[in-house]
Amino acid sequence: MAGSVTMSSNSAVRARGAFAMSVLLLLAALVLLAWLTHRHDQMLDLTYGQRRTLAPQTLRVLEQLDQPVTVLGFFADVPQERGLMMEMIDRYTQHTDMLTLEFVDLDRRPELARVHNVNRNQSVVLMSGDVAVRLVAPGEPELTGALVRLMDQRPPRVMFVTGHGEASIDDASPAGLSNVAELITRQNFAVSSGRIDARVPAEVDLLVLAAPRQDLSPVETDVLVDYLLRGGRLLAMLNPLSPAGLDSTLERFGILGDPGFVVDPSEARRNIAGDGMFRIALSLQGNPDHPITRGFNYPTLFPLARGLNSVQPPPPGVEIARLLSTDALAWGEHDFDFLAEGTPVFDDGVDTPGPLALAYAVSVGLRRFRYERDGADVGLTTTMLDLHEGIVDMRDSTTADTLRVGGEDMVAALPEQARLVVVGDVDFVNNANLLVRGNSDLMLAMVLWLAERENRIALAPRLLESDPIVLTKNQRTVIRAVGLGVAPALALLACALVFWRRSRWL
Repeated sequence: MAGSVTMSSNSAVRARGAFAMSVLLLLAALVLLAWLTHRHDQMLDLTYGQRRTLAPQTLRVLEQLDQPVTVLGFFADVPQERGLMMEMIDRYTQHTDMLTLEFVDLDRRPELARVHNVNRNQSVVLMSGDVAVRLVAPGEPELTGALVRLMDQRPPRVMFVTGHGEASIDDASPAGLSNVAELITRQNFAVSSGRIDARVPAEVDLLVLAAPRQDLSPVETDVLVDYLLRGGRLLAMLNPLSPAGLDSTLERFGILGDPGFVVDPSEARRNIAGDGMFRIALSLQGNPDHPITRGFNYPTLFPLARGLNSVQPPPPGVEIARLLSTDALAWGEHDFDFLAEGTPVFDDGVDTPGPLALAYAVSVGLRRFRYERDGADVGLTTTMLDLHEGIVDMRDSTTADTLRVGGEDMVAALPEQARLVVVGDVDFVNNANLLVRGNSDLMLAMVLWLAERENRIALAPRLLESDPIVLTKNQRTVIRAVGLGVAPALALLACALVFWRRSRWL
């Protein structure tokens, strides 16, 4: 009996020891976990649109920030107001040590406020060297745009061509482009509009043709072509009724327009726009090999588009990349009566079968590029030749890459490249449609590529979002079955199980 008591006592001691050891190990694990989380802080952003996480474009800008920036926050001594600003700047300083935040009480430091022309609470001034940018109650889009302005102090100039019924950046209606102008301005572009009757102003870095309704005059066409041959940049947005003269100009650079309008009967498009909106075209993914659309996988809606094609083989020195396409079920409808009424049907041999290209990017190597003028195959227009005094003879057919002046090459004096982006629609960036996430990101990426700011192409910080949910027919069927069948059945099964168990207890 005594032996049994001793053995039970030893077992109890061992059990208590094992329990104590388990507790100690658990405490040690908790302490280690706390230490690791303190040393390696990680944030999980579960907000809609990840509003607590910096946008990819902001991260790229911070990677390129190579100069100290002081952020002066003119805030009243109110913890709630200052706390939001500190939280935002903290997200920036996690990725760069070039930012320093200093708070200034507007009432206590009026002299500093006068220096920076600040007269409102929650104003922010970003300073780097002799340059300062002033903002009021900024969010991420404004802060990132201010950093870009500090880094790129000579803003690229974008001019929207007018005089031919184009969509206007001064128009705030749903059909206008005022939101596009604001979007580009936040990226440190100087935006204006004007005519090209005689020439393109020398300071213009990028021309935008926003679906002109009338043809450019012969003089304007020559001005446009000469601008490109000087190394210009052009964003041409078309529509199904684009004038023939613009089509022939773009054809010189390798782009052809389909004579119809795009009809998209795909399930994904119907899921977003409804069965009746057949003329809205949808693209779900971009060309992964081009900087504009690399990693671009957001739905892009084109309310009234025309299909595009490329000249094959392309002109000498021209590289053409398809950016976006429709579903294979789409086609180019050539009967424009269907725009007014009725449902179009694909006519084999008449309509253009899909998939249809909706946007192209064109790089023109100007040292090789040639185009037809007055029946001769030449490399430069007369206007271009006037820029280089002393040119004796044009390049001949055997030396397509060389201009000779007194026997010496002048290649180095010529611009090397022109860039074009051609899109089959303009309504995709009007005020009514720019809030669609894919549309605004595509527009911004095209402008940045044309201006040779490829290192900033990424998803930009945004004020508002509209992210269409694209579901196939099978996905909609599954969701309907789960919502109307599986979920109620599981609830009934749970009720039945509870009732059965309670009846057994009784």
